Amino acid sequence: IKAEEERVSKIRNMMSVISEQATVDYDETAETMSKRIKELQDYVIDDSFMEFKDETEQMKSKILEFLNSALLKRQAYEKEQADLKAEKERQEMMKLQREWAGYSQVI
Repeated sequence: IKAEEERVSKIRNMMSVISEQATVDYDETAETMSKRIKELQDYVIDDSFMEFKDETEQMKSKILEFLNSALLKRQAYEKEQADLKAEKERQEMMKLQREWAGYSQVI
């Protein structure tokens, strides 16, 4: 019975490595998320998972679906932030150009 408990515990520990990927930090970059997705995609669920193989494959699939959805949202957010930054810089440049034009007329 102890050997069986240890076997199941070992499999559950391997499963927890996968389930831990189901979180996303609010400040996690799209690049970091992409790397995590790739690592999870590459994680092999083989026969060592025994009777938990199907359950683990389903869990991995759901987590990948979640992470890919979160990645799309993060990419959109990062693009929006980059666009806002570019617009702010453009506005600042226009302001400086107007100020410079005003100064050059005084001189």
